[in-house]
Amino acid sequence: MALLGSATALLLASCTASAPSAAQGEPVLSIARWGLEAGELPGPDDRSIGIGVWEVPCSGGRDIGDKVLPPQVSYEPLRVVVTIFLEPLPTLGPNEALTCPLAPPVPYELELSEPLGDRALVDGNRTGGGGAMWGGLVDPGLIGPWQLVEGTLLGEVFTPVGGSSVTFAVHGDTAVGSGGCNGYSATPVVVRPDAITIPPPSSHLVLCPDGRSLVEERFFQALARASQFQLPGARLELSGEGTKLVFSRPE
Repeated sequence: MALLGSATALLLASCTASAPSAAQGEPVLSIARWGLEAGELPGPDDRSIGIGVWEVPCSGGRDIGDKVLPPQVSYEPLRVVVTIFLEPLPTLGPNEALTCPLAPPVPYELELSEPLGDRALVDGNRTGGGGAMWGGLVDPGLIGPWQLVEGTLLGEVFTPVGGSSVTFAVHGDTAVGSGGCNGYSATPVVVRPDAITIPPPSSHLVLCPDGRSLVEERFFQALARASQFQLPGARLELSGEGTKLVFSRPE
């Protein structure tokens, strides 16, 4: 499964999801996120659906293969909401802290008690932030973070100016990152198998030296023209008419 973990920034933003409450002194369950197997979409008669599950809080990159708890499933008229939590994180001493890199998502077979039908399939830990993407979910490989290697806009090639970083990531239904000069966001992002629609990004539009503003302008225009995505190996490619953006994982 082409499933990849989120960046630390996305993890911190995601930690606003709520977990079941616990009595004082008891450990709190860890928040999980999940996504569909890349390129596989559930049909209306499906009850068994292959997904990948990963951990949201800073967890030290622990293996969660045996820590996934039975999901909480809510069957509603227009959607099926699936919420997954993990066993609590280990208790730490006063001077200890967990690091934030994550282990890759683990495969999990989601079993529904009734067919999905034409309802949206939604991650209950992200419903407050635009979780219904594929009638369900965004391809987890898109989540990022991604760093621009090279872009093409109407036949002209551009690359980040030395020392700057042009980035792209998806959080909920919003694309976020840096144009190499200003931070930006674009919402709503609409994802379908191998297809993507990104609105023109919004940013502060502060002018920057060394040609960074020009690169940023071209990058924003290219994002808004993208209509397809591919995830070959460890890269992300966004493409559209006269446009191609090639990203790699940040070092």
